[in-house]
Amino acid sequence: MKKLCILSLILIPVFWGAYLVLNRAVPYPPPFNLYGISLATGAIAGYLVYAYRVRKLQLDTALADDLALCAIIGGILGARLGYVLFYDPVYFWHHPLEIIGIVGGKFVGLRGLSIFGTIFGGLIAVLICERVKKIPWHTFLRYLDAVAPGILLGQAIGRWGNFFNRELWGYPTNVPWALIVPPERRFYEGMSFAKYSTFHPTFLYEGTLNLIGICLMLYVERKWKEKGKYFPGFTASLWFIWYGTVRFIIEFVRVEPKVVFGILTEGQTFGLIAVIIGVLFDIYMWKKIKVEKPQTEE
Repeated sequence: MKKLCILSLILIPVFWGAYLVLNRAVPYPPPFNLYGISLATGAIAGYLVYAYRVRKLQLDTALADDLALCAIIGGILGARLGYVLFYDPVYFWHHPLEIIGIVGGKFVGLRGLSIFGTIFGGLIAVLICERVKKIPWHTFLRYLDAVAPGILLGQAIGRWGNFFNRELWGYPTNVPWALIVPPERRFYEGMSFAKYSTFHPTFLYEGTLNLIGICLMLYVERKWKEKGKYFPGFTASLWFIWYGTVRFIIEFVRVEPKVVFGILTEGQTFGLIAVIIGVLFDIYMWKKIKVEKPQTEE
């Protein structure tokens, strides 16, 4: 697993270097669909990491591909439905065709996706697949452990789509690495930033933390296995805890309306929920192991 850690650390300066060049070199709108290319590249990279880990963990590769297909279908549906339901349900209620990307009788693409919708949609899909195929629960959790680092890598790469679209940026700033946003993109959710031209590149902050998270995730996984504390699903729970925390922190510098109790953004709310899910799962498994261990010793 050292190879994945080294790869993720190498990508950090590569990402920053590429960003500093492309920030001024790539026009808006880009000459072709770089948003879609970013998402596709992230998905492929995430799958390659997943396939690599499946082999290393000696899991069934055919079953792994079946679960991946379910996750892709569920993730795509969840990404769009998550955005529709949680970000602007009233608008889409009055413009239902735009849910599937049809505007004025023409398909213009899916404008608006939710990462948490992707994760939960994919998770629901693989849970259904797990039931249909009658996969033992502990075995199923090992496949989730296999994919967890791949999800972080896929997110880090996929976020470049936000850069090329000049969207989901942070608050105005004059730091040397500030994101240049063209005048026609300096507004969001009814908020106008017309008098500013540079903003925090939150996509890059999140991507950097996700790459660091891959190393930390693999390190903790290895240490827990060495100490005999590892249990199936542990690595997957680390994704919920790590990304939930990252998203909660990033939202402090990202331009988002405080819609939950007037103090939290939707991203922060889902981030907290993700952390709680990860922590509760770990507590449940730890208690279960403590109960089962004495019985095994008897």
